[in-house]
Amino acid sequence: MKSASFNIRPIEELVDSKEVQGNFLLITTRPGSEFWALTESLDALYPLDLSIEVFSPPIPGNILLKMNIPLEKAIRILAKRYTTSIYHVYPINVILRPSHVDQLIQACLRLSKNLIPSNTSFRVKCKRRGDKLVKNSEEFEKYLGEIILRNLYDKCLSVNLEKPDVVVMIHIISYIVGIGISKPRLILRKHTRWD
Repeated sequence: MKSASFNIRPIEELVDSKEVQGNFLLITTRPGSEFWALTESLDALYPLDLSIEVFSPPIPGNILLKMNIPLEKAIRILAKRYTTSIYHVYPINVILRPSHVDQLIQACLRLSKNLIPSNTSFRVKCKRRGDKLVKNSEEFEKYLGEIILRNLYDKCLSVNLEKPDVVVMIHIISYIVGIGISKPRLILRKHTRWD
């Protein structure tokens, strides 16, 4: 049997000025509890993927895992697992380091064209942690939603803020941005010992 080991690498080793696509999970926890959240995550996921890479975003309370297993399978495993330190688990499809908000919008449009099916409803959700790339999350959500509708009009999409079929989730963590497009049930909220 292979032995598993990991080292936490700075996120700059993953992304510099380019866009990186892949199967990523953004794990959030209480700042200072990253070790415990990472241990719980890897304990659940290592049996399926010994090649998981761990990256440290620039804001405490966040861990990024790069995996070879499908995101839905990884989230299903974490949902069933008892954990005490994990707040949220978000599927991420693209990581980038935009220098301007237009780069972020273009990346969202490219991903939306590929991952949002025709005749579905969607919503945009933006979480900001420590950067001013986007001044106001709610205004940006509305603006990006309008751009997606306008540019993907041939897909017959609609906006549904209450019960969308798909969520376009944008995480701005200082100078790094993660974009995930998934069904709402794949955005996992765990109960912690601090609840």
